[in-house]
Amino acid sequence: MATWLIYSLVVMTLWGVAGVTQKLSTNDVSTELSFAAFSVGLLPIALWIMLMEPINWKASAAVWLLGVLGGVVSGIGCLATFAAYTNGGKASIVTPLAALYPAITIAIALPVLHEHISLRQVLGLL
Repeated sequence: MATWLIYSLVVMTLWGVAGVTQKLSTNDVSTELSFAAFSVGLLPIALWIMLMEPINWKASAAVWLLGVLGGVVSGIGCLATFAAYTNGGKASIVTPLAALYPAITIAIALPVLHEHISLRQVLGLL
């Protein structure tokens, strides 16, 4: 089995479990507290990566800004997902709807990154 496929299946499994745990946590606490707990869970992984991977401190300011901006918009999106769960959204609806985000990425990537998409890829998206 291809390595990329193994990683993809791991992501699918872990994010599937995460959707359930996130919904369960928002049943008893606020959106903000649930998101804060989620963020605390990310810290050990971020620290491990920082210790294991060499950091390119010489990367341009633009690269660092894009990385931070990506984290900010991702965090806001995650917070919105928790808010959807807290405000009555069912995990079986909110999670798949939120998981359609690649369609937005594709819509942006085509004009901004000048990427091209084949008919086969369009059919796969549909």
